[in-house]
Amino acid sequence: GNKKATCTVTVTIPVTSVTLNNTTASLTIGYTKQLTATVQPTNATNKSVTWSSSNTSIATVSTSGLVTALAAGTATITVTTADGNKTATCTVTVTAATIPVTGVLLNKNTAPLTVGNTEQLTATVQPTNATNESVTWSSSNMSVATVSESGLVTALAAGTATITATTADGNYTATCTVTVAAATIPVTSVTLNTITASLTVGDMEQLTATVQPTNATGKTVTWSSSNDYVATVDESGWVTALAAGTATITATTADGGKTATCEVTVAAAIIPVTDVTLNKPTASLTVNGTEQLTATIQPTNATNQQVTWESNNTSVATVSTSGLVTALTVGTATITATTADSGKTATCEVTVIAVSAGKSWKVGDDVIATLSTDEKTLVISGTGAMADNLSSDSRIKDITTVIIQDNVTSIGNLAFCGCSSLSLVTIGNSVTSIGANAFQSCTSLASVTIPNNVTSIGERAFWYCN
Repeated sequence: GNKKATCTVTVTIPVTSVTLNNTTASLTIGYTKQLTATVQPTNATNKSVTWSSSNTSIATVSTSGLVTALAAGTATITVTTADGNKTATCTVTVTAATIPVTGVLLNKNTAPLTVGNTEQLTATVQPTNATNESVTWSSSNMSVATVSESGLVTALAAGTATITATTADGNYTATCTVTVAAATIPVTSVTLNTITASLTVGDMEQLTATVQPTNATGKTVTWSSSNDYVATVDESGWVTALAAGTATITATTADGGKTATCEVTVAAAIIPVTDVTLNKPTASLTVNGTEQLTATIQPTNATNQQVTWESNNTSVATVSTSGLVTALTVGTATITATTADSGKTATCEVTVIAVSAGKSWKVGDDVIATLSTDEKTLVISGTGAMADNLSSDSRIKDITTVIIQDNVTSIGNLAFCGCSSLSLVTIGNSVTSIGANAFQSCTSLASVTIPNNVTSIGERAFWYCN
């Protein structure tokens, strides 16, 4: 019988690691580098590997590990085992190819200097994209002129020296011949006889420049104005004022460019005040009421338009620095505006009256009519527009005075029509419209001051007034 059976057993040895012959590599564009992978253990069954690059625009790698540099930058080359996916990497740094220097030029071939002066030389390496643009500087005669590592030439004594720039790459040279003259006495400063000047249009002023030191070689100065529309200056320093404003007059030395300035302020020719008027010659107020007076100076372009305000009876009415009159007690007071220039005056006669608290009624949504104790004065107060047809109310038929306070915005139609005894009307500055027939047939009314804010006056508003 001796029968038998067999089984073929294949034993594989797995990969445990992989390493590269280089973990970093530096290449120049166009060059290559062979990387070699070592798989462990050396008797591993499957030693196959694959290669890859993290940035194929910088460096590529072949299936055999040959790295080719393509562009400046960094790429990571990775080798991976087929068995176990074990990896190893090499960081490849690619630099641009070296561009050699072909020559060098200086910004100046000759330079005249005076003892103590300096000159900045600049070297331009060719081509402009050469890899190494370093240059060194030297002087053929350091007792006459020295040169710094940045190309700054300093003149030390009268004579001649050749300054040479030499490229580190290729030893190319360029030269500048420096001729040093004996020192002159330089200007150190300049001053003016005045640093400010106030002129009126049409005036002139002489400016004088003093150059230091007094024995300076060149004392020439030039003159200029920052604003020829306001003031001009001639070559001798004479300033002429042309228009209101400011201008800076500058004296500049020819040697050294030293400067000194004078700030010139030009005022317009003084236009005197000839008159002053007030927006109201009279005003009637109730106790605690206010009235804004406005002073208008003539001519309107007068130079000084300041006014002061005064009350001749401050127990009855006071006036603020801005012309706001405040009524304090029953009586009369004269408010006077006086111009600072020429002392011109204008007056407003202010009458302060008492009002009966029991005689008030609405003449609009938020407007109140209040009749005085003697039923001769009617005060309109509150906010907003008056209603129409107030004149139909018999309580106002004998009034002689109407005071419409600020914050009332309009006078209604037929408001005071037929009030034949009405002779004085004060309208607040907030009123913008006067209704139709508002003061018709007020035969005792000779004049009314209309505030500037009034933009609308209805038909027949003042018919048959005096």
